[in-house]
Amino acid sequence: MFPQRRESKAGNCALRENGEGIAVKGAPRRFASMVLATVLMLTALTQPAAAAATAPVITPPAMIEARLNALEERLTQLERALQLSTFNVVGLVEDAAPAVVSLYLVDGRDQVQSQGTGFIIESSGLILTNAHVVEGDDNIKVKFNDGAVIDADRVLVDPFLDMAVLDIEGDDYPTLEFAAAKPKVGESVVVIGNAWGYSNSVTVGIVSGIDRPDPYHYWHYPSLQTDAAINHGNSGGPLLNARGEVVAMATWTELKDETDSIAFGIPSDQIQAALDRYVSGRGIVRPWLGISSREPHWSRAGLPNEYGLLVTGAHVLGAGAKSGIRRGDWITHVNGKPVNYLMELRQALEQFDPGDTITITIDRENEAGTEWETATVKVRLGEYSVKVDALVPWEYDPDTDDLF
Repeated sequence: MFPQRRESKAGNCALRENGEGIAVKGAPRRFASMVLATVLMLTALTQPAAAAATAPVITPPAMIEARLNALEERLTQLERALQLSTFNVVGLVEDAAPAVVSLYLVDGRDQVQSQGTGFIIESSGLILTNAHVVEGDDNIKVKFNDGAVIDADRVLVDPFLDMAVLDIEGDDYPTLEFAAAKPKVGESVVVIGNAWGYSNSVTVGIVSGIDRPDPYHYWHYPSLQTDAAINHGNSGGPLLNARGEVVAMATWTELKDETDSIAFGIPSDQIQAALDRYVSGRGIVRPWLGISSREPHWSRAGLPNEYGLLVTGAHVLGAGAKSGIRRGDWITHVNGKPVNYLMELRQALEQFDPGDTITITIDRENEAGTEWETATVKVRLGEYSVKVDALVPWEYDPDTDDLF
């Protein structure tokens, strides 16, 4: 019996099936070619499958492991993207709050002198906070979110980065982890802290900017900007991404009357880099030139600068002065790379260790003061630690200058 005829419309083409097969009625030649090509392709695809059924191909273990690792990495990326896109503030706070503590400085008469926030970074009881929160000789009281209070000891106070590490007795404490990647502008953040003495206060915002200069400290490091509310008492607390990872430590807020929702924190990568330089008894060991420097006034206002950085002071025992750098020079390059902003010089020096030798290019007036000359000097970097605070140049202006 012949099969029943079936017709369908495909544009102006009608397909007719009968006992003699499929006939093309009124179709262009290229359509027939496409059908034939499709049949040939399907035939070619089925042949390897048939061959595999009789002669299986053995994949090397190394190739399987590589594929599994690639798949695992991809799944991790997808998981992070999903977590960052689904912002569960309630769940985040419930998970993170036990590792966030309120800090109080109490004098000998048990009077609270100041307050701030910290967060636990090691289960053995190490707490991270701002240096300005715990500076001084007053006793430090740590209050947990369940109301328990315990004393803390200072392990490290680093005014350079406005960072401090405390230690409390006990172990098996809940901890927070630093984010593995820098946050993106627009990414959501949560701040938990002791705002105005209200423990465990929670505010929400976004990352408003990265690599912002910090005008309230002598040492220019890149800061993270956020519109999340940061108030007195939030200092030293964590800024958390949607995964509950610390992207920055709350540090300061813009205090101008006409500003709103402009606050800043120390990025977690800066904190981790500093902790990696910690040496017991010496603090955070950094490369040191023993100079002070400033940007031109217009670049401090946000305009471009192509002149470099003015040296405003050089300690006679510092590495810079020993190499010939003096007050009035303009630093333009470090190892051939331009430095036109204080933060660029800081980032350039942080790539090296004390004892490393670098080249610094400077512009200076000749002895007659009639023209400018360019010179390149080799500098063997000194060491900045708690033992060499005396190597700070006395000439510098703390309102405009930075120390290197």
